Amino acid sequence: MLQQIQALVKNGDVHEAWRRLQQIEQTEYGQLGFYLAAVCNRYLNQPSLALGFIDNLLKINPKHARGYQEQAYNYLLLNNSNKALAALLKATKYNPSLTSAWLKLADIYQLNQQLSLAENARANAEYYQSLPLHIRSGYSNLYEGNIAQAQRRCQFYLQQQPDNVEAMRLLAQIASSNQHYDKAEFLLDSALLLAPEHVFCQYDLVVVLQNRQKFVRAYQLATKLVEKSPNNLSFVLCLANQAAAINQFEQAEVAYKQVLENLPDTSFERAQVFIALGHLYKTLGQTEQAQHAYQSAYQADVLCADAYWSLANLKRYQFSQAELQLMLDTLEQQILVNNEQCLLSFALAKAFELRENYQRAACFYQSANHLRLTELKYNNQQHVQSINEQKVNFPAELLSQLVTRTDAKITPIFILGLPRAGSTLLEQILASHSDIQGTMELPNIMQIAEQLAQQAAEKGLSLADFLQTFSQAELAEMGENYLQQTEVFHKNSRYFIDKMPNNFKHVGLIKLILPQAKIIDIRRNIKDACMANYKQYYAQGQAFSYNLRHCANFYHAYTDLMDYWYKQIPQDLMLVEYEQLVAQPEQHIKDICHMLGCDFQPSMLQFHQNTRAVKTPSAEQVRQPIYTSSIGSWQVYAQYLPELQQII
Repeated sequence: MLQQIQALVKNGDVHEAWRRLQQIEQTEYGQLGFYLAAVCNRYLNQPSLALGFIDNLLKINPKHARGYQEQAYNYLLLNNSNKALAALLKATKYNPSLTSAWLKLADIYQLNQQLSLAENARANAEYYQSLPLHIRSGYSNLYEGNIAQAQRRCQFYLQQQPDNVEAMRLLAQIASSNQHYDKAEFLLDSALLLAPEHVFCQYDLVVVLQNRQKFVRAYQLATKLVEKSPNNLSFVLCLANQAAAINQFEQAEVAYKQVLENLPDTSFERAQVFIALGHLYKTLGQTEQAQHAYQSAYQADVLCADAYWSLANLKRYQFSQAELQLMLDTLEQQILVNNEQCLLSFALAKAFELRENYQRAACFYQSANHLRLTELKYNNQQHVQSINEQKVNFPAELLSQLVTRTDAKITPIFILGLPRAGSTLLEQILASHSDIQGTMELPNIMQIAEQLAQQAAEKGLSLADFLQTFSQAELAEMGENYLQQTEVFHKNSRYFIDKMPNNFKHVGLIKLILPQAKIIDIRRNIKDACMANYKQYYAQGQAFSYNLRHCANFYHAYTDLMDYWYKQIPQDLMLVEYEQLVAQPEQHIKDICHMLGCDFQPSMLQFHQNTRAVKTPSAEQVRQPIYTSSIGSWQVYAQYLPELQQII
């Protein structure tokens, strides 16, 4: 029935379409029915009635791009260009291939004398209009969530024109949507060989490189984009993100502010820029500025759940009663997508936790973690198995070939373990030593491990057998490549810290290619560690953290693997227990310095005065003197989260 009504609308018989729609109960409308009802009433010059149908549509699907486009058309009929602008921005956010939306945006910007924004909107419209029909339809499928259909269209077109750059770009976006970033990078690199000046491919490649944490190359490409198009705000924002990633903080701040100065006050996009600026201030320890930026984000877009979570993630921010009520009201409106509900629930959990209302906090933590886990394709059993397989990948006979190296000019210090176990605190302490450079959670070792696994599979060899084929010189070259790739962060310091927690899986690889490396395993009580992770939202990775049983399984797999490393590689590995570190910091810091081969410095006890950039959720916590209040903190949730009691 709805398909017949849709055909009537397409043929221009709006009166008959609306007559038939009225014969159907609205409870049976669904997304298509509400959308068609809105379209009909717009054509019948009843925009207010049409907007009511759009509201119902967006409650079902808050990412319905064509719904926002239709909403904008009706606001324009009511001469409300500000609301139309906001709706069009959401339409183009959720489906950038909507050329009509871009053209309407251009018209509004032109009337507002925002000429560069108008030009950018028209350029986007012209780009999508210029695409072959199959590719344009493929983009529409992709943005509307029909990824399989988008891929079929794209692959069919590539069979006819295998060197078509636009089809390769679409296929790369499809790969990215499936988080196959390595494939996306290959496709975009291939496309740019054919069309080196294709700015959209260049932009997509920057985003892919950022997701693959290849920050230096991403920064270089983003710089070139802005040099070519200095007024393109998308490119400027992209450069700001890459500059922040490689610690070019002043450049990033200037770029973020440039974007904010040029975005309309009514643009919901301002919220995401304020959040990025807030993250930068948080990294630098400028807490008040960070708070103001995050508050500006939700003031720009009250539905910006990321703003509330970012405030909560400051760990000590006390939400006002008005903010708390605003969050509760926003969640109850049920107009947020799954991920936004998740972020808002995590924020509410933290807000109630700081009010010591642990029962309500536990309820929101349960809801937040359930929402997050439903988004992820995560198999805890497979994850644990992949950790256990490292013993097979690095057998005793392979590790018995480890060499020692005492002539290295640069010694990396790997701090590893579970997230939220004290690694940022330990890094801050060590980075307060004059010879030790703190960096961030560097992805390079994980990338090397992934590359080696792929190469072994291509050769039909086990990873253990494949590694046996490398000479000591070749392994040393891998280590030198790692040092070169990370030079932008460690600046050739005598010691530098790589605190990627998941490097515990790669201790064998680290010692093979970097025999001079020092490794510190920081460990926390299992219940505190599991609860700390359960309370944290991770933008990427750490999928084990959204279920307490998964957390416990992961913890046991991690400690079991570390026990294996300690047996096979007794040198240069050290276990530090968080509870002992905070109870007797000076003694344990001296022990660590002895293992590292450097002298203890009193400045290490004043770590909280260190103004270095810190890029983790613990950024605010490590700017305080050592405290012990987090020990046993799981206990306040024991009666509300029974599964905590079952963790052993």
